[in-house]
Amino acid sequence: MEKSIIINRKKSISIKATLLLFFAISLFGFYLYLYYAEPAWLTSKIPLFLVVIAYLIMPILIFAFVYYFKSIFNHKPALIVNENGIHEQMRYRSLGMIKWIDIDKISVQPYMDKTYLIHIYLINPDAYLKKKPMFKFKRFNYGHVIISSLYFKKDFQKVIDIINLHYEMNRLSSYE
Repeated sequence: MEKSIIINRKKSISIKATLLLFFAISLFGFYLYLYYAEPAWLTSKIPLFLVVIAYLIMPILIFAFVYYFKSIFNHKPALIVNENGIHEQMRYRSLGMIKWIDIDKISVQPYMDKTYLIHIYLINPDAYLKKKPMFKFKRFNYGHVIISSLYFKKDFQKVIDIINLHYEMNRLSSYE
């Protein structure tokens, strides 16, 4: 059996999101320009609700743009599966290494077209919350971690087969 299986991340999603966010920021920036500059060719004034929406949405869009732009240059793999556990580092709220002995079960749920969610149910989720106390939010309330297949470069079926194989082998060896 291989020592570590590295599942690299797909960059195309980050590139598409960056371009879409750049377009949205440009559009709202253009609305603000038209509202304040009042060019001669503009015959009617931009509605105030568009300006308010632009002020409310611009910080969120800029934050998301910076996040996805930085993720284009992130060369860390999405998952590393080895005999110790699953090292998940897909997002900024990653839990890091999840040991096999801490995993109760693993299930897969179809999410959207060709996208799946891997649910990793933990025996003692509080131990992982103590490591990262600032991440007490909905995705962890039920004692499991959710990993999306959206960013996997490998075929999902191969990834889940690798994870299940390692899980079964290491679960059996931990009971011996």
